[in-house]
Amino acid sequence: MADYLDKDVVGLPTSRGRLGITMHDSGWPLHDDRPTLDESGQPTHVFHTPAAITARLWAESSRRAAARDLYAGLLASIHGLHLVAFALQTPRDRQTVFEFNKFQHAQVESQESIRRQLSMRTDVALQHGLARPGIDPGEDALIRDYRTLRALDQISLAALCSETLFDKVDFTSPTSAAQPAHVSIERIAPFQLRLNPWPFTRARIDISVPARQIARQRFDSELAFLDAYLSTPERRVEFRLFPN
Repeated sequence: MADYLDKDVVGLPTSRGRLGITMHDSGWPLHDDRPTLDESGQPTHVFHTPAAITARLWAESSRRAAARDLYAGLLASIHGLHLVAFALQTPRDRQTVFEFNKFQHAQVESQESIRRQLSMRTDVALQHGLARPGIDPGEDALIRDYRTLRALDQISLAALCSETLFDKVDFTSPTSAAQPAHVSIERIAPFQLRLNPWPFTRARIDISVPARQIARQRFDSELAFLDAYLSTPERRVEFRLFPN
């Protein structure tokens, strides 16, 4: 999706930002390869994954991205910090708060190290890794890249999840890092969304992702679930985005 954004509608991420967008969830295969069950014996929903697991996956995502490119790793780390900040808006148990606080401290230290290596600003106040708009062109580019990552991530979640999650997403305006560009989302069918205004240069976006389809059931153990999961052949799930 990031490769086909329309610069006149939502602006464009930087080339290094596109790599960060591509790799921002690159740690999740650690869980995909050995998925877990929730308390009801059902496969763990992405939004209900325990903090000890998500914190490890988000940290691994930023680590893997940074191994490819430091800026991409910084962007993935900022994404993780914002997810934790959002999660902590809801009251959590002490263990969850502890896991998330550990993650936050580690990512702040990592981001400061990356910023120094990239000769980026370390003398300005940051909120979840981002400076206020207008302080520095490089910081404004980072804001644009993060907002683009967040918007595309939300679009993909809206397309792949069975529930309606978002009615709009916010990119960064092409004219100002402070002014978002709103794109509305309408769910028209499973795995199909209509967007307005259309933020891409292609007439339609078709994306294919690997998946395993298992009949709905309650599993007595994670071992039983893993056996069923690994013995199920991969198929492709197609999701499509259309203009209004």
